[in-house]
Amino acid sequence: MKKGIFTLAAIILSGVLATSSFATTPDAAKRADIAHLLELTNATAMGQQFANATLAEIMQILKLHRPDLDAKGLDVIVADISDVLNENMGSFNELIINIYDQHISHEDVKAMIAFYETDAGKRLIELMPTLIQEGMVAGQQWAESLQPQLQARITKRLAATE
Repeated sequence: MKKGIFTLAAIILSGVLATSSFATTPDAAKRADIAHLLELTNATAMGQQFANATLAEIMQILKLHRPDLDAKGLDVIVADISDVLNENMGSFNELIINIYDQHISHEDVKAMIAFYETDAGKRLIELMPTLIQEGMVAGQQWAESLQPQLQARITKRLAATE
């Protein structure tokens, strides 16, 4: 009787393990494809740019709050911070992969990869920094152009509530 229960448990367990291994394979494949997509679109390089921007902000704060630090001291701190950021860039990439994994199907990831491997996709990747930069400038200019209208409307609204 014990042998029969043990055999049944082993069969059930092997079925569960087999099912779970099949279930994780697509996730691993999807995650690998997402990582490939991030490489194709230079998103991982943007992570490095984010780290560099963070480093620049930290340096400004240090210079402001620790004016007594000389250039050599700042260089040491920059090197240490840079090392920590670079050593942990993989965990940042994992966060980005998780975000893509939550919001984009594997089929869509594959379609995006196919697009970004075309000439048009490669050209878009080349243009993306320029498009983003010019879009940010346009957004700032647009917001500034609305300031008089916003100020007039807010002034009118506040006057009506007095």
